[in-house]
Amino acid sequence: MIGDEAGTDPAPANVATIEPANRKRFQCTCRTCERPFSAGWRNARFCSPACNGKAWRRRKRRLPDDRKCPRCEKTFEPGRKDQRFCSKACGRLANHAETRRATGVPEDRQTKACDVCDLPFVSKRWHQRFCSPACREASLNARRIARKRKTDAETRLSPEMIRRRAAAVRSKWDSETEYKRLRGTPK
Repeated sequence: MIGDEAGTDPAPANVATIEPANRKRFQCTCRTCERPFSAGWRNARFCSPACNGKAWRRRKRRLPDDRKCPRCEKTFEPGRKDQRFCSKACGRLANHAETRRATGVPEDRQTKACDVCDLPFVSKRWHQRFCSPACREASLNARRIARKRKTDAETRLSPEMIRRRAAAVRSKWDSETEYKRLRGTPK
């Protein structure tokens, strides 16, 4: 063996080395995370290689200290001097919200009343007008009929007539989807 010539046998890699009981330990405070830790020498500055790397990156890039994300309020270490958000996802969501506010577009999830049946529903998109595909189809059919007859504004279908037709289409829609579900065919 290589260690036999010198009279010492090297310790295997998978065996932990045991420190002698008479070795003195010093209590220090980490300069990065400010946690107390014990070290083998008096002037140790960091508790771990991760804290050492963090301090080195700050010195190297002259980065500011930890920041608070304006969207999610989480504290994070910036990777660049101009980094505002903790992640790309937070930045995208915040910019999306800023754009919507600037253009006057409302938020997606809103409680609205259906244009056909007047039932309240939570919209999935800001421009959604109908609570279900059946109501959307009923409104489309009513517009097609009105266009086909070439009627003027006074003789268009009344809201009550549209509601009745929407109910009929909805019951047809529900029975067709139930039939497909029982047959096992995909929707």
